[in-house]
Amino acid sequence: MKNEEFVSIILESSSYSDARFRIYGVHGNAKGVKDRCSEMGLDTSHFQKSAKRSKVWTIDRDEFARMVAESRSFNQVVMKIFKHPCNVRTVKLRIKHDNLDISHFTGKSWSKGKKLSGNKIYDDREIFVKNCHVKIPGQRLKKRLLKSGFFKKR
Repeated sequence: MKNEEFVSIILESSSYSDARFRIYGVHGNAKGVKDRCSEMGLDTSHFQKSAKRSKVWTIDRDEFARMVAESRSFNQVVMKIFKHPCNVRTVKLRIKHDNLDISHFTGKSWSKGKKLSGNKIYDDREIFVKNCHVKIPGQRLKKRLLKSGFFKKR
């Protein structure tokens, strides 16, 4: 495509994607159009920004800061906003944009410093009694008996 044609398409277009469609049709790369505009020094200030914004950006800054402060991870922030897990990229961008403190985030060690409610660990005296209410799978019971010295390994 000649430079004159390219320039006229850019002037008529409202975005890089619109220009790409006018030049290449359905297939093509908007980045290529953007690169060519840069190389030619074309003014694209008339291009419109995408109107679609994530819900992350529509939340009031103070409300978003409160959500971040109450959370221990990026995923917890996402769950407070969307009520289901999804991509955390936009949340990270917003946190960086608003310069919010995330030093309290625990990273991958999500249970760090938490007291987890899980299976109770029973003492041997509670388990090795007649009519014990605790059910232990056979393999685990065998390991426990060997560890306690009740039986010796063959």
